[in-house]
Amino acid sequence: MLSLLLPLSSFSLFLFFISSSIPTCLSEDDEAYTKCAPLQFPCGNNNYEIRYPFGVGDDRPSYCSYPGYNLTCTDDNLYAVALTNNFTIQNIIYSTNVLHIVDPDFTSGGCPLPSRNSTIGSFTFSYITQILRERNVSSTTFDLFPFNYTKEVLNVTLYVSCTVPLTESVMSIYYLHELPCLTRGGNYSYFTLQPPTVSEGLAICGSPVIIPLLKSAADRLLGDGGANFGAVLESGFDVQWMVGTSWCEGCENSGGRCGYNESNPLEATCFCRDGKQVATCPSSKSLLFSLL
Repeated sequence: MLSLLLPLSSFSLFLFFISSSIPTCLSEDDEAYTKCAPLQFPCGNNNYEIRYPFGVGDDRPSYCSYPGYNLTCTDDNLYAVALTNNFTIQNIIYSTNVLHIVDPDFTSGGCPLPSRNSTIGSFTFSYITQILRERNVSSTTFDLFPFNYTKEVLNVTLYVSCTVPLTESVMSIYYLHELPCLTRGGNYSYFTLQPPTVSEGLAICGSPVIIPLLKSAADRLLGDGGANFGAVLESGFDVQWMVGTSWCEGCENSGGRCGYNESNPLEATCFCRDGKQVATCPSSKSLLFSLL
């Protein structure tokens, strides 16, 4: 009987040694893991959670964010520096990699007269190129347009300041709808969900203006005949960031924090409690076997 108890006692002591050793060796988290913890960033009346790929000022090391994804708070509004037209950020949705943004020219209410395209564009390319050049990284390895429209966004084309009313035939050909609130002072304005076009029939109008909208907002615009044009523009639209979409969720689900490796920019850098890994952190079971 005693001979049977001895092996069990030895095994129990071994398990006790292992279980007591694991917390000791994991008690101090890796520095990068600690410094890249999500940050609560107050801006105006809102608190925004900041984590990869975004950075704000010098609150976290550069390896916690991706080059060019800098956010800033100005006049109580949150902005992404890389976006054109100073779009204000209304919401950051990490689960779908989406920013909900609004053109500030459309937030004053009423019926604004757009004078320029409200699109994301070429500034993004030049800004990201500059950032990568400062970090001595070849831009050929990157998607230089860090934000793309989501599938729920479409462009509305406006023809504003037309000097005379368009004929019914022209409106029918180009699927145009009148904007009553912008028809004033002898000028007439129209909208369509079709791409902009050059035509003699539209020569009496100013240059077409392109406004991105969510499909639901565009449907509302069509449904009410443009009566709530200002409110529809103020509702904004969504853009999606592109970096980390193939691996960052897996890193976070494994208990890690996504990051950026300047010496190897294409690496799926995952900062774990026990150090840097690629793509995901090892499971606790893997750590146990590594100790045996």
